[in-house]
This record gives sequence, C-alpha cells and structure tokens, in this order.
Amino acid sequence: MLPLLFSCKRTVSLGVSYDEVVSRGFALFQQGKSQESFAEAGKAISLDGNRYDAYFLGGLSLYKLDQLDPAREYFQKALERAPEGQKARVQEALTAINKKKEFLDHIHSAQQAEQAGLRAKAAFEYTSAWRGFQVRDDAGLKAAETWVQLGDYWQAAGIISQLVARGHDLGVVNKAVSISATIAPEVDRIYRGKRASALASFERGDFIQA
Repeated sequence: MLPLLFSCKRTVSLGVSYDEVVSRGFALFQQGKSQESFAEAGKAISLDGNRYDAYFLGGLSLYKLDQLDPAREYFQKALERAPEGQKARVQEALTAINKKKEFLDHIHSAQQAEQAGLRAKAAFEYTSAWRGFQVRDDAGLKAAETWVQLGDYWQAAGIISQLVARGHDLGVVNKAVSISATIAPEVDRIYRGKRASALASFERGDFIQA
C-alpha cells in the first residue's frame, strides 16, 4: 500500500476531469507547494488509477519533501503505467532518488560529526554530499565554511570557486563571494608556497623524466 503523508480521500468535485486535476497539481508543484500537489495527485488517482501522470506527480511531490521511499513507490507505479515514450523520464526520476538518498546520508553523517565535535569528518561529509549532488549549493557552502573553520583555506577555495562559477542559488553565491574575499590573502599565501616548492623541486631535478 502506498503511504500517504496526509489524507487524499477528499471528495473530488463532480465534473472535474483527471487532466484538470493533474494540471492543477503540476502547477502547484511548480510553485513549490509540494504537499498541495501531492494532494492533487491523490485526487487524480482516485479518478483514474490506470494512468501514469498522477503517480509521477505524487512521486515528484514526495521527492521534494524528502520522502524518498514513498516517492520510489509512486515512481514505480508510474513506470508500470507510462507509455513507452515517457518511461525514460520516469526512470531518470528513480535514478535521482538514489542520488538524493546518498546526499541525505552524507548530510546526516556530517551533522552527527558536528554534534560530536568532529569538524574534519563533518567537512569531508558535507563536501561529499555536495560533490554528489551539486544542485544543492547550500551543502557546498556549508562544506566551504567548515573547511574555513578548520583553517584549510585551499579546500574551501576550491569549493567556493565552483559555487561562484556555477551556483544556482544567488544567496549562496553572494555568501561564497564574501568568503572568497575574506580568505583571499591566505589562499594567495598557500599558492605562492606551493609554487615556490614546485620550482625548488624542479631546480633540484626532483621530477620524473619522460
């Protein structure tokens, strides 16, 4: 049985078609109203449980709410009912669930590490979460901030440069720019040290010849 976050067994108004309910649900989803869109998915399924759209909408809504196991069930139902031309779309959603689950596992581990005072482990877990799921700029920012707290400005700078170049969240990007300006002197010092070390190694002949 597919689990529900709340009851969808509301009476569907007479004369309202499946397509109208699904369309309204997708509109709500686009507005970020995932609980409301999930309710509409339930109404549509009660009108016609043989079509894939409503199950797909339900899966998307649950995915946004981080209810990944129920979302997987809805996507599986959608895949069973989807026409051939839409199966790839549903399969992509199932793949996305695996990525997001891994992301959430890393975030959970990072938060536990923070609570235990293990900041290095927390930084590593936040970084792993962001690298595997880079649409979440907030995880990248948290990783960078934690590396800064540890004094590892080089690690922080690598993440920040990518956030500034490819970030989706303007608020996160602005914070990344601010951190970049703050740590710039330290990053420059590290860069000059690495460059001097590389030049010294070259002059001593400490390199592999082809």
